[in-house]
Amino acid sequence: MIGFWKRNGAQADEQKAVQESDKGVSFGLGESAQVELINQARHLTLEAGASVAQALAAMESRGSNILLLVQSGRVHLDISENANPLELGAGQVVSCMASGCPLLARLHVQERSVLLCLSESALSQLQDSTQTLLLRQGQAFAAQANAALFAAADKAEARYLQLSDALFRSMETGEVQFAESDAVTQVVKRIPRLPLASVELLRTLTDENSTHAQVAELVHQDPALTAQLLKAINSPAYSLGQSVTDASQAVSLLGFEGVYQIIMAESLRKSLPDNEQFRNSYQRALMLSHIAFALAQATGKGRPAEVSTIALLHDLGRVVIALLVRQNPSFKGVIRQVHPGVVGARLLKDWQLPEAVWRAIEVQHYPEFAMPARLPQDQLIPAALMYISGWVLDGMQKRETTALFVREYQRVLGMKPVDVDTCWEQILKPRLKQRRNALPVVLKNWLEQSD
Repeated sequence: MIGFWKRNGAQADEQKAVQESDKGVSFGLGESAQVELINQARHLTLEAGASVAQALAAMESRGSNILLLVQSGRVHLDISENANPLELGAGQVVSCMASGCPLLARLHVQERSVLLCLSESALSQLQDSTQTLLLRQGQAFAAQANAALFAAADKAEARYLQLSDALFRSMETGEVQFAESDAVTQVVKRIPRLPLASVELLRTLTDENSTHAQVAELVHQDPALTAQLLKAINSPAYSLGQSVTDASQAVSLLGFEGVYQIIMAESLRKSLPDNEQFRNSYQRALMLSHIAFALAQATGKGRPAEVSTIALLHDLGRVVIALLVRQNPSFKGVIRQVHPGVVGARLLKDWQLPEAVWRAIEVQHYPEFAMPARLPQDQLIPAALMYISGWVLDGMQKRETTALFVREYQRVLGMKPVDVDTCWEQILKPRLKQRRNALPVVLKNWLEQSD
């Protein structure tokens, strides 16, 4: 049996732990190397059920650990709820256990155990051959742990795909059938339609064969559109600082897309109930439409005016849901489980808006739970633009978000993976500033506050 001794300054409890754990565990080392190891290591005695991470946190002031050696007892590395843990017994080495290591939180003691803790500085004091041997054992553990984690991840991905398929099937049947029900049909008929002139403008805009000149001429020729445009553009909501007296002047100041966005925004506002909930919904939709427009321009994906319209109308289904709940209060729990996009698409389809618009609104929430490959490919770009735009808006407004697949949808748009702040500052903000005149006051103020 090796007689262990401690270096100067060792604590009495560590000496006791060494004595209790002295069972001849060698870690593959010779006698002198074992003595050297014991002198350099810190000793940690843990009772059954203890968290290794919490125990090491209490020792953090004494340096971070890069190797843990099981002197006695058993330690489990929890892989996942559906996978068996890795069991580590006496004589085994755990690597990469610095304070930030994600595996550290998964280590738990199964029975009373003694661990030897080696910091980087302590490891460097050992003989080169000892360092090499211990690090190799630690690397072997890391490889085993990674293999187990990858296997668990593969199982989790398979389960996710099964759940995703089930969710898609549910949406393709339950939600769509609900949107086509008589109850929804009756509510849809009661909601004020968009003005015919606005719908015709949208149809012309989404026609790939139309030109900007044709659309601009449509605005000029329709007195209702011109009146709606001039009333909005001269209101405090846009605050241009000068009086605009005709459509040509408006196009000159704002550009065709800016004029179109104002007309569609005003048309939508008239279709929404006049209460605080829907005024807030309208303001968010208005901001989202300009962000989506800027993102489409910046990425060169999709048609900016079309995706702007999709963003502006994306939440219109909440009007239908609110009316359904009012008519059927006892079923409000069930009704509110239906995504607003599904019933909103039903409403816009009834209004005879272009299919590209209402179909994009119908699937707008798919990126919240599905990878790009799962989406209808003809709606992938609009869905990606909406998803990333909503993620940015939520981030800039400090709202909680559960966006899981941001990087995947950024790649769909040809973007490099970036965080919210970078996306806003480097990609969207410069584009929005170029169109400052066309922005509503609320978004202009937001731009100024973020400078």
